Amino acid sequence: MRYGLFIHYGLYSLLEGYWKDQETTFYAEWIQHTLSIKKEDYRRLTERFSPSAFDADQLVEDAISLGFSYLVLTAKHHEGFSLFDTKVSDYNARLACGRDLIKELSIACEKRNFPLGLYYSQAQDWYHGGYFAYQPRPEGFEDYFKSICLPQVEELLTNYGKIELLWFDTPMDMKEEEIRELHGLVKRLQPSCQISGRIGRNYGDYLVTGDNMLPSQYHPPVWEVPMTLSTSWGYRRGDKWESLEDLLQTISKVMLRGGRVLLNIGPKGDFSIPFEATDRLQKLAPPIKHLLDLLKKEELHYPYDDPGLLLFKDGKILYVLLLDERKRLGLYNLLSKVEKVYLGEEEIPFVQTESLEGDPYLGISLPEEGPLMLKIHCTEDISFLPFGHALDKK
Repeated sequence: MRYGLFIHYGLYSLLEGYWKDQETTFYAEWIQHTLSIKKEDYRRLTERFSPSAFDADQLVEDAISLGFSYLVLTAKHHEGFSLFDTKVSDYNARLACGRDLIKELSIACEKRNFPLGLYYSQAQDWYHGGYFAYQPRPEGFEDYFKSICLPQVEELLTNYGKIELLWFDTPMDMKEEEIRELHGLVKRLQPSCQISGRIGRNYGDYLVTGDNMLPSQYHPPVWEVPMTLSTSWGYRRGDKWESLEDLLQTISKVMLRGGRVLLNIGPKGDFSIPFEATDRLQKLAPPIKHLLDLLKKEELHYPYDDPGLLLFKDGKILYVLLLDERKRLGLYNLLSKVEKVYLGEEEIPFVQTESLEGDPYLGISLPEEGPLMLKIHCTEDISFLPFGHALDKK
């Protein structure tokens, strides 16, 4: 579970970041809170909630083909609307459109033995009396916690087969005894279910960083970075999308520092996936697969700063993973004599000489632009001349 697919979907997906021509200034899935939409007005969105493009079998097939090893869907976000058939609230997908999306997805995941995770907002619930962000503890929170939160978590862990993880979020200032009770409920019903660090007060099974944040150096497992392809988590019309190069560099940093990535998409109101998201996921798949394979080998330190270049070795083979687009690779300070260079199964030409400064230099003209993975066969174990050391020509 190094590379997960995060899916934010709910009533907010219908609004696309706009309410009566007013654009939200924050995440699209927070629009009800940010624009102070009245609860009764927001609930009317259930009348046109129709996830016609939701195909659980296809979703799981796509996740597997794109290289993901688990997925997490928002069973209930802060808005309080549930994508599953809950007996404790009439604010749910089954009553809105006659479908239980979590049931459909759990069946599809079970067929393929694919790990299913569910996002559940345990503290913030703007419909049932939970917290609102940056506001004091609601007077009726205890009633919400007992009558909505705990029963719904029990439903999720009882009615939907094996749940690999519960991704709790924004615990606010819940009391420790409440968090302990929630934690105990999960472990009693499904002891192997992982609990995200955002359950609060260090009761999680693993650490979750801040949104799109990663530590500056290696940390032992297990920790996870939730990442977006754009600026929002729920779908937002006209959103700004991250470049493939930036995404690859961030993902590689997370994995090389010991973490796992939970990469988010926000489907539109009918659950169709925006082209910008599918295009990036398809282009990310090959280099991410290479990276996951290379993590089993020895990482090498390259003497020069090149954020688009990752080096690994296995005996006399040097693996070069290019994270950006370039027509030529110039690799400096490689001391090992090169025999052959492969791009996939194709052998490609190279030149091994010295730079004008007298440093060892390997030049490779690339037949296609990146991201690419090169396999360089050498006659001896791989070694690089450290930066600042002169090559002894005696």
